[in-house]
Parts: sequence; C-alpha cells; structure tokens
Amino acid sequence: MAEASILAGMPVACLEEMKEAASVLSGLGPDVVVTGGHLPGACIDVVCHGGTMECLEGPRIETNNTHGSGCVFSSALATFKAMGFGTGGAARKARDYTRQAIERGYPCGRGQGTVQPPVFSGFSGTQY
Repeated sequence: MAEASILAGMPVACLEEMKEAASVLSGLGPDVVVTGGHLPGACIDVVCHGGTMECLEGPRIETNNTHGSGCVFSSALATFKAMGFGTGGAARKARDYTRQAIERGYPCGRGQGTVQPPVFSGFSGTQY
C-alpha cells in the first residue's frame, strides 16, 4: 500500500483511498492491485482490471508471522498471470496462496516471523 501511495501521489490509509489510488493508477494504463493487509479490520485488496474495480475481502489472520508476504503475493500474481489467468483470477489465486503462506508462517529469531508458502506444483495441473 505504501507503493500505491507513492505512485499515485496521495495518502492511502483506508479503503476509499485504496480505491482512489487504484483508479488513478489504472488510468495510466495498467491493471492494478492495491493490497490492504496493513489496514485494521478485515483484509481487503482492490483490483482494477478491464475497466472494473473489484474488492477481495477476507478475515484478517491474527499472526506476527507475515515477513515476506508481499514478496509471496507479487511472485504468485506474476506466476498466475504467466499461466494465463486474467488479472482478477490471478489476484484471487495469489491472495489465496499468500493466505496459506501466512497461515503456515512461523516465528524466526526476534521480531516478526516469516511466512511459509505451500509447495507450488501448478504446472502439473494441481491447485498449487
């Protein structure tokens, strides 16, 4: 979400600002995903693609083991896009994959623990 704030040139601290930033950025041409995992309450991501805006909402996973979740999400999103999924479908699958990684996370040293993504075997036709 900090990236969306910088790229859109505006604060992004609530769902309405996420939607506005996504709209501004998609107006420049690309499909856009603004993740909201850092906001309080339910976890909501905003996806703009093909002239539509979609909010993906789910319960927050209460854990301190989230280090690496942004990298897992962006890598999964790119992978699902490369596999032929549209932006909306790729974002939903990347979100599910990242949620599994967070649920499987573990404490590691001091401070925030790390996520543990499930083994990805999507090229063999299985779910992940």
